[in-house]
Amino acid sequence: MINVSKVFSSVSMDAATAEDIVSKVAVFVQLAEGIANVSGSQKLAAVGTALQGFLEAQYPAIQAEFSKLWPEVVSLVNGMVALFNALDVFVHAVADTVKSVEASVAQAVKPAA
Repeated sequence: MINVSKVFSSVSMDAATAEDIVSKVAVFVQLAEGIANVSGSQKLAAVGTALQGFLEAQYPAIQAEFSKLWPEVVSLVNGMVALFNALDVFVHAVADTVKSVEASVAQAVKPAA
């Protein structure tokens, strides 16, 4: 088991809080990667905005120290993106979405029997 509270050394938090934040960052990264036609820096900014909103709602004391936390989050996001890319997580997600849309379109334009 990894002690994820060590991931964020700039802000004091317990392991459960750190684990919650890391899991939300992973979700935000996956959502941002699904946004088409935007740059990596725009996706990173979207992750930052989503994380700030989450922290404001759930962990206001940590959100108040967001500027200290952000560089560590950027490192975490970069690592997650590299891992997800190596595992083809984003490629499969996009391919599955395309297949789903294609199936829906094919069903919608299918001639009546």
